[in-house]
Amino acid sequence: MTEPKLEVPAELRDLAEKTIDQAEQAFGMFFDWPVAIRVAGIWMIPGLVVWFLYVFLEGVFLTSTLAHIGGLIVGLLALRRVGVDRRAWLYALAWYFVVQLVSRVVTPDELNVNVSKRIYAGWEGSFNAYWKFWLALSLIVAALLSPNTSQFAG
Repeated sequence: MTEPKLEVPAELRDLAEKTIDQAEQAFGMFFDWPVAIRVAGIWMIPGLVVWFLYVFLEGVFLTSTLAHIGGLIVGLLALRRVGVDRRAWLYALAWYFVVQLVSRVVTPDELNVNVSKRIYAGWEGSFNAYWKFWLALSLIVAALLSPNTSQFAG
């Protein structure tokens, strides 16, 4: 007997991811910790793109829009205040791996939070194993973070 497949709404996945980003940003700003501010600010940018593609285009929610647009504005203002150094992308990449590990260990399989459990729906035909999907995704993340944040360093 096969278990029924639970499909988690994109809005719920998005809320979990955005809550972590915003908590980190608030923590960094409250404790005046520039590294945390940089990491959170950097991750707000791709987070907005993912939100736009997987949530906004399916239907707009006021709270979701305020969280993403407002979070990005606050993140960019905070980045302007603390600046971005040449190592910021490394900290953001390290945070990616921490979040992946925590998501893999503590979240239920059916939620697939941060794509930490299985290949994202629609990509199964391109990858025959999760580890290959995860490696490709991680390399893409590293490639996108490195040049895009280093160019803003002073």
